[in-house]
Amino acid sequence: MLDSRLFFRRTIAMFVAVLASFCVFITPSQASVIGNWEGNYKVCNTKACFDAKVYFTITKKGTPKGSDQILGDYWANTGVAGLGKGNKQSSSTTFSMTWNNVTPWCEGTYTGEYDMYEPDKLKWKWVGQDCLGSNEGEGSAVKMENVKVVVKN
Repeated sequence: MLDSRLFFRRTIAMFVAVLASFCVFITPSQASVIGNWEGNYKVCNTKACFDAKVYFTITKKGTPKGSDQILGDYWANTGVAGLGKGNKQSSSTTFSMTWNNVTPWCEGTYTGEYDMYEPDKLKWKWVGQDCLGSNEGEGSAVKMENVKVVVKN
């Protein structure tokens, strides 16, 4: 009788192990930053801080092994828009991008460090210079369907 219980336990344990091996868990490093994003950010300069909403689209340029050159377009509810580029290692959850604000009345450049802390969530910190002077900020965004940003330079 003891042998049949042991056999039953081992069979169940093996079944659970096999079943678990078929489950797919998506970690942030396996998820793609490519896509459409909607978020909020806070910007501070020497005069004040304010909050804004931002929409951006990130696309992939080329297909080098192990590294992805990425491009981006953004638009904020403050009326500014711009283009960006950066690199993301395919196995990493972090990446950096440089953005150029192409809005004629407020041209500028920003550099951001991003962290994809969940498969569909990003957070970032950045520093830059534009019509408001030196500024810095941080934000977060979620991946969205049916939102695409295209900025013409």
